[in-house]
Amino acid sequence: MIYFIVGGGNGDVWVVAEKMESLSKHLHRAQRTRMSIENYKEKQYCRLWQEVKKDEDWSRTKKSLPLSELGKYSKNPLRQSFSELGAKLGTLEELVSETNQNRKQYALLFPAQEVKIPLCAYLLTRISPLI
Repeated sequence: MIYFIVGGGNGDVWVVAEKMESLSKHLHRAQRTRMSIENYKEKQYCRLWQEVKKDEDWSRTKKSLPLSELGKYSKNPLRQSFSELGAKLGTLEELVSETNQNRKQYALLFPAQEVKIPLCAYLLTRISPLI
């Protein structure tokens, strides 16, 4: 089961998986990994970190990957797929004017309150790599 949670009084929103069953030895990691959805002006964005299989019983989150690596679980180019859904894919620097050390990480910028874009991103970057 995958769902959105709205956190405390500050309005934090994220995607998380719970009660998942799979033959994969790695999928249990997804139950401890969430994808935050952050506000930017009148839009929202999520960072495209990817889970990576580490050994038989665990995985780790890889925070910065090239687009070719992030998109290896997609049949279509990521920019095209997310553009068709109404999102813009780019670095944090390009999308939200980030200036810190994370500015080169990829993210998606999308209309506020959009559900399918962050859900697709979560499945593509957090779940698919673990199956």
